[in-house]
Amino acid sequence: MAQAKLKRYPNRIRIRALIERRRRKQRHTESQESVITVIIPVLNESEKIVSVIQPAKSDPRVTEVIVIDDGSIDGSPNLAASADTTVIACMMLGKGVSMEEGVSEV
Repeated sequence: MAQAKLKRYPNRIRIRALIERRRRKQRHTESQESVITVIIPVLNESEKIVSVIQPAKSDPRVTEVIVIDDGSIDGSPNLAASADTTVIACMMLGKGVSMEEGVSEV
């Protein structure tokens, strides 16, 4: 019994695979929204806090700004709150713990 010769079309298969990969990538990109949260630890930074918050909020990729106050006594939390951010009070535990608390809020 003679075997029939099968024609192979490697280019056609390769092109279909590329088209399918592009479609999958496009679907994945369209369904995935970018979410960036900026976490700013603060301790007595009333002079600079607004100048740090404004550029973060003006970036279109940023969806949320969280300010972690580590026991400021100069009004930094009030300035941050007036800049329409989420302010979380922390009890003088340091920058590392403040950052961890901010991440736990996300």
